[in-house]
Order: sequence, then structure tokens, then C-alpha cells
Amino acid sequence: MMSEIYVSIDIEADGFCAFEYSMLSLGAVAYSSELVEIGEFIANFELLPDAGQCKETMDWWLTQPEAWKICRQNQERPIDAMQRFSKWLHDLPGQPVAVAWPSGFDYSFVHDYLIRFCDYDPFRHSCIDIKTLAMGVLKKPYKKITKKILYRRFPPKTKHTHCALDDAREQGEVFCGIMKELNIYETKEDK
Repeated sequence: MMSEIYVSIDIEADGFCAFEYSMLSLGAVAYSSELVEIGEFIANFELLPDAGQCKETMDWWLTQPEAWKICRQNQERPIDAMQRFSKWLHDLPGQPVAVAWPSGFDYSFVHDYLIRFCDYDPFRHSCIDIKTLAMGVLKKPYKKITKKILYRRFPPKTKHTHCALDDAREQGEVFCGIMKELNIYETKEDK
């Protein structure tokens, strides 16, 4: 049986909807079933030629000049970046399982781009939402779980910077903390 590889994903975009706007950057950090970091991926994308830009999002980007500068460096054509990402996922030593917060936002862009540019989603059309998983640990309703509360319980080492790779790692560290508390991970004895 193939082990699960948890892939924490984070994206930056120029709007709220994958079908109307462009993904600017994709960061991913892979964790083994023992919750050990085993790899990372980063790509910055050229804008989709048929997509718009959301004024509200672009106004927010004006408040984040350093993160904007980073996500606009070394831009790749979306087809090249996504095929590289798909290969990276394929080369992981197990079945990739997507993890994000909020999964409904980040994963919608990743899924759309994988289908659009690779004709296949290695995550098999699903993603673990960190906030939903946290409901089981914190025993609180979904709306009561904030990053402040969750990060106090599972403090990440990596700072949130709005740079996709940093934020994917930060979220991955919190996810691993939750999984350890829930005791949902492989140990040497399990193998």
C-alpha cells in the first residue's frame, strides 16, 4: 500500500475565482506520512491572457510590495509550471494528498490549473481543509476557529509573508501539529 504524502499548498492570485483570474504563485511543501518535510515546490506564473484582475485584490497587493515583487520574479508559462508541478507530485514517494487553508480558495486554483494544463489532478479532486481538521482538536465550531487561536496551540516556525512557499510551509507546520495531536501519522512501528 502506498503511503500518503501530505502536500501543503498555498497560492497567490489576482482575484477570488480560479475561472476568472490568474494564479500568480504556487508554493507547496511535502510531508511524509511520518510528518517529516521531504520536499518543496515553487512557481511564479505569467498571467492568463483571457483573465481579468480584481480591483479589490490588486488594491490589497499595493499594501504588500515585497510579496508582490517576489511573486512576479522568474515567471513561467502556466503550462510549463503546472507540468513541472505535476511531475514533482508524481515523483513523490507516495500518494499526494493536498492540504490547505482555506482549501476552497487555494485548491480551486490548483485543481483548475492542473486540469487545464495537465488534463489530470494527482490529488484526485480533493483537499484536506486545515480549519475543518482543527475542529476535531479544538472542539469548536468552524466559525470560532481563527488562525490566532490555532497558531497559539500549534505555533509554526515559519512566518506568514504572503509568499506562497513560506505560507505553504507555515500551514504545513500547523497541519503536522494537528495530526500529531490527533495521533494520525505513521510511526516506525506502523511499517
